[in-house]
Amino acid sequence: VRIPAFFADDLLVRYYKKSAWPTLIAGPKGTRSGLHRDTHDLAFWMAVFVGRKRWRIFLLEDYALDPHFLPDRNGFAFDPFAPDLWSLPGLRRARVYEHILTPGQLLYIPSGAPHAAINLDDTITISANYLDTRGLDLHLGRTCQQDLWRESKLCWFHTAAFQNHKPTPTEELSELTFFEYAGASGAASWCEAFLPELRGRSEKRPELGRCVDTVSEYCATKA
Repeated sequence: VRIPAFFADDLLVRYYKKSAWPTLIAGPKGTRSGLHRDTHDLAFWMAVFVGRKRWRIFLLEDYALDPHFLPDRNGFAFDPFAPDLWSLPGLRRARVYEHILTPGQLLYIPSGAPHAAINLDDTITISANYLDTRGLDLHLGRTCQQDLWRESKLCWFHTAAFQNHKPTPTEELSELTFFEYAGASGAASWCEAFLPELRGRSEKRPELGRCVDTVSEYCATKA
């Protein structure tokens, strides 16, 4: 897996160690997500390896969606693929963008843009949330002022590191391997750092135990 150059200077990967991106996602045909904004209204990108995904995307500033927003879920109370325009006539003013994402394509969703997807086939994708210095003002000035996120560590604990980060000039950005993206020199050093961290997480979240087994098996081949 290689990370596109545009996403190489990601503040989340550098400083926010609570999560690990990108995420590998396998979805059966017919499964879907409801209309939502991502956690902390973060931008994200997705690349497809296998299958097709149908997307519907709205603008952050599309006020026709506001009456249907569920602030406790960061989602919306209507079906974007089959909206009841008779009962919800205000949605006629909404502007929707649609795309069918196919193998080899990459989709970028801007910060705070509501979106939903349906798997038209069995799919395998990778996806990651993304924050760089260009999106920092929106993150701190809008997202972190919302009740849902105000107390989140992502809105205060890492602020100094985010603001002090010196961005890589655009012309110097280059494609990275997954291990380079994660700050490691290769598979072995990544395993050395990540596996103990994952084991520690699994002590608090037992459902991660299966991930520990998978990563341990992989890392045993890289020792």
